[in-house]
Amino acid sequence: MTTQAITREQEAGKLYSAGLNAVRVGGLELHSLALHLIMMTNGTSDFSGPMWPVRELNDGSIRQLDRFIDYLLQPARDGLGLPSLYFLKRTLEATIPPKDGDEALRRVRAELAKEHVDFDKQAKLDGLKMHGERDGLAAYGANQHAVGVDNVNSLQGGNAASYLAARLRRSAPEIADRLARGEFRSVRAAAIAAGIITPLAPLQQIQKLWAKLDADGRKEHLEWTLKQCAVCGRSGAIDGTWCDDCCEEGAREGAA
Repeated sequence: MTTQAITREQEAGKLYSAGLNAVRVGGLELHSLALHLIMMTNGTSDFSGPMWPVRELNDGSIRQLDRFIDYLLQPARDGLGLPSLYFLKRTLEATIPPKDGDEALRRVRAELAKEHVDFDKQAKLDGLKMHGERDGLAAYGANQHAVGVDNVNSLQGGNAASYLAARLRRSAPEIADRLARGEFRSVRAAAIAAGIITPLAPLQQIQKLWAKLDADGRKEHLEWTLKQCAVCGRSGAIDGTWCDDCCEEGAREGAA
């Protein structure tokens, strides 16, 4: 049985679907966006040259674009639906392994330059619109100790995987390499190991959540707390402090 050869447009459509999925899913899937853009601008082993201008979608329809910036920013079916060039720049800068992100940045800059679009300048303007002047400038090389750079929560989406990965590449490249080898279960776990994130202690987590409760929730929580044994942590306290099993004098002295 002869297998029908795939056309250039069909191959471009398959690549497009994978890239669109990475943008929609987000998180760690965004790391595959770099490879997607490299292939869409450079071609594949079977088809050389830019793949983005003409694509055949899964339903057989053909999408044709004249500008690469439209491929990046136009909504799904026409483009990848990226929110901004600022988002794209930050994502590629955070890509692991870094060589893929650097190569994708180089190719995106070159492709947009053909359309007289300065990628870095436009990305910076997009960042200023999103975050305001101080945070936007901080994202583009301000002193790392300035407000808005060193606090993980300072930028919008500061705890997102892409932001943390960028921090790892800059502040802890050895841990970034270990993350790329799969030694951490998530970017957040790697950021904790690097000291970029300091997890809240259990009591701090409770205190933080307490502030989010309304009056009824706080009352219910207090009633529940009084039923928990201060020694073993199990429910069933009989005097607001200890349960039956922990009421012996030795347990009382140990708790004191």
